Amino acid sequence: VPDLVPGSLVPPAIQLPATPRSHLTPARCPQTYSAPFYPHAKMYLMSGARPMFAGGDERARTLYTLLADLSHSRSLDEVFRAALTSLLQATSADRAAILLFDDDGVIRFKASNGLSDAYQAAVTGHCPWPRGARDAESFLVPDVFLDPGLAAYKDVFVREGIRALGFVPLALHEGVFGKFMLYYSARI
Repeated sequence: VPDLVPGSLVPPAIQLPATPRSHLTPARCPQTYSAPFYPHAKMYLMSGARPMFAGGDERARTLYTLLADLSHSRSLDEVFRAALTSLLQATSADRAAILLFDDDGVIRFKASNGLSDAYQAAVTGHCPWPRGARDAESFLVPDVFLDPGLAAYKDVFVREGIRALGFVPLALHEGVFGKFMLYYSARI
C-alpha cells in the first residue's frame, strides 16, 4: 500500500464527478467510452440510467461523514470500513469492496461488504488495469451477462447475485495500486 498522506485518501482517480454521468459524451470522457475489457460499459453512460454517485446535499453529507470517520480512524481496517460505508451511502450499489495489489503483483480483497469468501476467492487477481497504470478511469458494466470480457465469471455472478459492476481505480502518482468495486443486484 502506498504511504497515505493528507489528501491522498481521495486521489483524483476516485473523486466524485462534478458532471452527472448522463451528461458525458465520448468527447468529454473518451477513456470511459473505450474501456478495453468491457465494451458494454458505455451503455450505462448513454442510457440515462440511475447515477453512479449521489448528488448535492447527500454527497456533501456523505463526504463530511467520511472525513469525520477518517479523522478518528486508528487502523487501516477502520479506514477501509469508513470508505466502504461512504461508497454505499453515496451510490446506489448494494455491496462494495476494496482491493489492493500485494507485493507479488496480485490484487486481493482487503475489505468488503456483503461478499462471500467463495466469491472473493473466485475473482481474486482480476483487474481491468495493470498495477501502476496511469490515467485509469472509473466505469460501470450495466449487465455482467452481456459483457464478453466477464463471461468466465458468469456462474460466480449467478451464485453471488451480482448483475452489474462498478470499477473505480485507486491511484496515486505511481499509478493504480488498487480499486474500489461496486456491486449491484440488478441491471443498471
